[in-house]
Amino acid sequence: MIRTFVIGLALSLAALSSCNNTPSNDTVTIHYEQIGACNGFNSASGLTSAGPKAAFVIFRISSIENKDSAARDFNFDPNLLFINGSSPRAFASTRLTLASINPFAAKPRFVAKGTTETLNGSVVATVSTAAADGASEANNSSYFLLYDTPAGGQGVVLVKKDPNRTSWPSTPDCTNIIF
Repeated sequence: MIRTFVIGLALSLAALSSCNNTPSNDTVTIHYEQIGACNGFNSASGLTSAGPKAAFVIFRISSIENKDSAARDFNFDPNLLFINGSSPRAFASTRLTLASINPFAAKPRFVAKGTTETLNGSVVATVSTAAADGASEANNSSYFLLYDTPAGGQGVVLVKKDPNRTSWPSTPDCTNIIF
C-alpha cells in the first residue's frame, strides 16, 4: 500500500513538472506605479468620458528588466497589461483617446535579453466603479497590473512602487493628472 502511494506520488510529481515549460529563471520584471484616476476631459473635439460608474486609471511603467539567466528577447506590448481582479479584464489600451493624446504614453518596445529598458511611459485602463463619479472611488483604490503573457512567452512579474498606498488626489478632470 505504501509502495503504491509512493509510486503514485512520484508519477504525479513527474506529470506536474512536465506541464511547466517556462523555467523559473526566464522572467521579465516590469516596474510600475499607479498615478491616479479620472472621469474624462474636454478637448477641441468634445467631451471624452470613461462613462457612468467608470474611471480611467493611469499607471506609469518605469522600467522593464530582462536579465534573468535564461532570458530571451522580449517584445513589450502595453495592450497586454490588465488590472488584476477585474471581471471582465480591464486591459490597458493605447487606443483610448486619453492614451493617444498623452505625449508620455507607453509604446510597444523590444527589450533585448540581458538588458533593462527605462520606459517612463504611461498606460490607461478603464475600470468599473460603484460610484457614479468613478474617479472618487478609483482614486481611493489600489490597483495592481498583470501581463497577459502569450503562450510560450517568458514569465512576467510586475512590481508596483508603493503597493500599500490607497489614496491619490481627487482628479475628476484627466488634464489635471501629471503624467
